[in-house]
Amino acid sequence: KMSEVKIVKIKDYRKDVFKIFSELDFKIIPDQKILIKPNLVVPREADTGATTDLDLISALIEIIKDNKAVPILAEGVGYEFNSRVFSVLGIDKLVEKYNIQFIDLRRSKTFFKKTPSRIFKKIELPEILNKVDKIINVPKLKTHMLTGFSCGLKNLMGLLPLKERRKMHLFGLAKSIVELNLIIPTDLTIVDASVIMHGHGPAFGDKIKLGYLLAGQNVFAVDFFAAQFININPFKIGHLKIAEKQGLIPERLSKQIRVKDLSVSLPKNR
Repeated sequence: KMSEVKIVKIKDYRKDVFKIFSELDFKIIPDQKILIKPNLVVPREADTGATTDLDLISALIEIIKDNKAVPILAEGVGYEFNSRVFSVLGIDKLVEKYNIQFIDLRRSKTFFKKTPSRIFKKIELPEILNKVDKIINVPKLKTHMLTGFSCGLKNLMGLLPLKERRKMHLFGLAKSIVELNLIIPTDLTIVDASVIMHGHGPAFGDKIKLGYLLAGQNVFAVDFFAAQFININPFKIGHLKIAEKQGLIPERLSKQIRVKDLSVSLPKNR
């Protein structure tokens, strides 16, 4: 179960998310606080391929609430933007509609955590991480000019204060992304591959309508699979190569380099 990656053809987000939860045996316990970490770092809607679909986020919120647990939405915008991004994307309306807590991570309280990592000996993290029981990572699948590819692993960077993000660029993004995901383990990754971004990502690439969700409990496995899913060789992506070397990718996945049941043909990635 742990290293399984599910492919779901999108029909209805609520039913799709429900299916993912039951097939992966992902349980939501009443009163648990569950952090939802989407990708909402640029002021461009989901149908451009740049950000996580709000309908997918809504479906997650509804199912968590139906199970009497507490959904909390958190995101920190990209370097060059400010918190206006959230109102442009309609996050304030969403938060109001469901009456949930939203945490703007660029302005949130933080704490320091010592880790065995050489890069993040003492890492500054948002306080909310100490208060939640589970983290659901909801990245957008897209190409990225710096890392080649952006999905679940890269999406965790949005949790960090800018100072820590700068450190990642300094020490090398690939290595830092892997370390970060070992420091902050996530419980479930649901990849929004409804519309993906191709070429000049992460903000202004071409969009391709795909219509899938990819999901799993091992974020490393999910990302490795997601790269293949859009015709990117995972061994050409720095952070995936490092993850594989460290034994973080399940073996059967790292041997299987083509995804059989993809019903779209993607151009060779630029």
